[in-house]
Amino acid sequence: MLKLYNTISRQIEEFKPIADRFNTCGDICKKYGLRFGYHTHGYSYFMLNGQMPVDYLITNTSPDTVDIEMDFYWVVTAGADPVELWNKYGKRVRLCHIKDRMKTAAADDEFSSCNVGEGSIDFAKILPLAKSVGVKYFTVEQERFDDTTPMDAAKADAKYLMNLSI
Repeated sequence: MLKLYNTISRQIEEFKPIADRFNTCGDICKKYGLRFGYHTHGYSYFMLNGQMPVDYLITNTSPDTVDIEMDFYWVVTAGADPVELWNKYGKRVRLCHIKDRMKTAAADDEFSSCNVGEGSIDFAKILPLAKSVGVKYFTVEQERFDDTTPMDAAKADAKYLMNLSI
């Protein structure tokens, strides 16, 4: 179980004020021609009282003013299935965070990103689904640079993604 998960709520109802705040922020953003978005993390995908926080937030926020950014790394790190979530959430996810997870990472290792395409996440399967529901914004992130520089990692990530047929 993720260390971060131990620091958050254990009751799904505690996400109600968060959803309310997101709706308020979304309304303010819309007033000024902006969009409000929520970037998911591992705790978003753990079950609390039979429901995942991301389910609660999607159900209790306005699709007109609150966007969801799915971070594939955190989906997989939490043990959830990105394809299943695409089928479940559809167009509510408007942005994607592309970050790969090392194949050898322990289940409780929160910081095990690697070059996109070298890890355990099947982007060739996931990214076409994202594109098919209208996702237009994809952000690549990498937090770990054991044997490389950030620029070399960015080049490797870009090369992998440009070679995908999506």
